[in-house]
Amino acid sequence: MANSGSIVDSNAWIVDSGATIHIARNREWFKSYVPSSSTVIHSSEENTAIKVLGTGTIDIEWTLNGVKTYFSLINVAHAPSASNNMISLGVLDERHISSRLSNRRMIFSYQDRDFGVAVRKHRLFLAQCSTIIPGTNHQSIVGYANFALPTDLLTWHRRLNHINDTDLMQMTKGNTVTGLDVTR
Repeated sequence: MANSGSIVDSNAWIVDSGATIHIARNREWFKSYVPSSSTVIHSSEENTAIKVLGTGTIDIEWTLNGVKTYFSLINVAHAPSASNNMISLGVLDERHISSRLSNRRMIFSYQDRDFGVAVRKHRLFLAQCSTIIPGTNHQSIVGYANFALPTDLLTWHRRLNHINDTDLMQMTKGNTVTGLDVTR
């Protein structure tokens, strides 16, 4: 388990190739939950035992190139004393989710369709996703703190299949597309 100290927001999800289970610190994120009284996981990085209070399912939303994908993390361990929230790359692989590295980014895909990304920061991969909080219309902003993906005109031009600049700027002014923020 990666120990990041204070460089990672407490709501962030770290994608970890060494983690064998998903771990979440916040109980309110679970849409289903089964309490546990005696489960302990071991952190090799911190050389400590971490008590698991229960397990369950957490829904997250990935947005890549303007397309939203909803995804459930299943069998997530609820461990409030863990140093970070963790997405296990091995568990994702068991669910046939592929990942590849490119330019300090980890790109996730399912059935050859890219749906999410984690960005490398301070030797950690931070998932660019939001946690869906059950029973509310709210999402916890996760993994976006401390940095932003490029939003310049050229980047959006490439992301949107080489749309012309005039149409792209008109889309931003007319609020045609939600979340399209273009800097010049």
